[in-house]
Amino acid sequence: MPTLYMELTIYKYLKVISKLKKGKSNEVKPSLDKIMELVNIMQVNDRLTRNLAKLDKQIIGLAQIIIWDTQIIILDEITVGLDPRNIIEIRHNEVYCRKMNC
Repeated sequence: MPTLYMELTIYKYLKVISKLKKGKSNEVKPSLDKIMELVNIMQVNDRLTRNLAKLDKQIIGLAQIIIWDTQIIILDEITVGLDPRNIIEIRHNEVYCRKMNC
């Protein structure tokens, strides 16, 4: 996550990313809320990005991937340094995204 955005909340950070992709603010909110629910970060969306744990930062990265709607995703060792419970959560998000064609 770029240092420039460390003062933003998760929601505002993803909104900036969405605006860069979609261009208009009024087109962002419905899909952004859906994406945040999809990766299970809706309940912590008001936390500052600088205060996030490694797992949360990686989940925000998954949300960015969904926002940018990329055709190819290369996940290189995204579970390194996470505890077993967090690894399961990351894997769950990966599988869910595949099933939903995120």
